Formats: sequence, C-alpha cells, structure tokens
Amino acid sequence: LSLGTGMLSIFLPNLAIVALVVPVTVNVAEMSELDPVPFVIMESIMSGIGSAMTMITNPPNVIIGQAFADQGVTMNTFLDNVGVGCLITMPFVLFGMKFLFPSIYNSEGTEVDVEALKRKYPISDPELLKVTMIILVA
Repeated sequence: LSLGTGMLSIFLPNLAIVALVVPVTVNVAEMSELDPVPFVIMESIMSGIGSAMTMITNPPNVIIGQAFADQGVTMNTFLDNVGVGCLITMPFVLFGMKFLFPSIYNSEGTEVDVEALKRKYPISDPELLKVTMIILVA
C-alpha cells in the first residue's frame, strides 16, 4: 500500500491520497491483528516523496515552478530533475523502513479470513465498481 500511495501522490495531492488510503490501511491492519501505525507512517512518507516529484501535487513545488517559469522550467524539466531523484529515493526508503519497523516485514502467520470479509463487506453494485476502477485507472 505504501508504494501505491507514493505512486498515486504523483498525480493527486498527497493529503488527499493519505486521507483516502489511511482508513483502508487501518481496517486491513485491524483485521489482520497488526499495528496500523507503522503502515500509516510508511504511507505518509511515501506520499510525501511521490508528491515532491511534480509541480502540481505539492504546494511548495507550485511556488518553485512559478518562480522559475520565466527561466524555462517546465513540468517536464522539473520532472526530469526532481522526479528521478524521488524515484531513486523510494526503494531506499522502503529498505530503510525494514529496519525501522521490522514487525511489518515479519507478519508471517498472519491470516485474514477472506470469505468472512466478503460476507461482511459484499459488493452491492458490481457495475459501479467496474466503472469506478476504469475511472481510477484512466
């Protein structure tokens, strides 16, 4: 989830992504009987890194982009210079989190009863789900 949060933050504001993903993370962690705090921290950090890649998802980057627009800094030049560094940073952050929060990488034996989840949270409108997924992917 943390890597997905970082990738989504490239296109949408990081606060919006975290606000959408954290409730899902907390529910899944509670169902798995895991502490959700390390997962939420990882998602927040990855969201910040992802939003730093572009000029549209991070307010300081918008200000930087406007300040240097007259010097030829465009969305592509910003992405070429800052985005590459952020993409390189993501795996190192994930690797570092392995040492900071070892419990989330050692969750073997944690099982989730998928059938119970399907009964508790049934998909009431499969057509709406398909349309929503198409919109999210597009």
